Amino acid sequence: MNHLTKIVIVIVCFKVSLISYAYSPEIAHQPLITLSMSLYNKCHPNDKTYRDHKFREYITIGDIAMDKGKKKLPGWHKVSFANGSLSLLKRPLNWHFYNPDRQHLSKQGWIDKSQKRLWERANSEFLKYKNKDKRSFSLGGIIHLIEDAGVPGHVIPVYHGPVAAKLTGKFSHLVNYMKDHVDKGVIKDTIDSIEPDVLTLSHEIMSDLAAMCVFANINESPDQIRDKLARKTLSLITQTVPDCKNGKFYWQDFWVMPKGNAYFGKYNIGNGPLFGQKGVLKKTFSDGETKSCIFRDRDPRYAALVRQLHIETIKADLKILRWASFKF
Repeated sequence: MNHLTKIVIVIVCFKVSLISYAYSPEIAHQPLITLSMSLYNKCHPNDKTYRDHKFREYITIGDIAMDKGKKKLPGWHKVSFANGSLSLLKRPLNWHFYNPDRQHLSKQGWIDKSQKRLWERANSEFLKYKNKDKRSFSLGGIIHLIEDAGVPGHVIPVYHGPVAAKLTGKFSHLVNYMKDHVDKGVIKDTIDSIEPDVLTLSHEIMSDLAAMCVFANINESPDQIRDKLARKTLSLITQTVPDCKNGKFYWQDFWVMPKGNAYFGKYNIGNGPLFGQKGVLKKTFSDGETKSCIFRDRDPRYAALVRQLHIETIKADLKILRWASFKF
């Protein structure tokens, strides 16, 4: 089987996997951007940009469509919206990962393992389109890619997605070690699947609204916003895991960080559970002693870290909404 044939097979299988089994963006992206737009309006009571319900809805649809494709767009927009950043046809060759320090390692043949080309396309579409509906969809796509930078698996990065990626033979090492963690043809990232606790997030935000509104007044470019969120995410996983009585564990111990010229790291399944799961995480310390940290089912420590990640993502959303408010 030649390389071109393998690529075609991967595209078909990848597309089927995305349509049938991929993580639903309604779980996390939709509540995050909905909360962020509501918060932005509280921070800017005189700014009319995001007051219109239809406009907010279209931004949300664009956010969802970055994963689900143009089929999520309403009515004639399914046809009129150019074959661009929201097309599922582009997804097999353009993935959603982003590490600001490893972008130079992301290209492999026809495939860009990062979101680089989608990011560039979404930003150019937003600036190109004159139609407000189309611009709102493009803005939603940009927001989606920024929000992905709030997920450790996207910024370390660690491959998750359709196992069809291994069919070219070049990505088998990203998939085969996770054979016991495949669900309907897809390796799923736990954090992707954790629904934001909107009530708790809202309470935390409203307890110090002025502090959050600072981020709705920061003027940064989309590149700066995405970069800072990715770095903040990487910083958060270097925090110590609380209440590990047998030694000092860090959140990043759930993953194996990429080394050398490798773009991807791995899930650290050889030493314990996946993040979010019940189990015992083991770690060998410099003195040669192996120690463990126990995680219960629905362990509140997991929820606390995810809540931090969601708060940082909302801050980034506020900044991109501010940037875009000057463009309409």
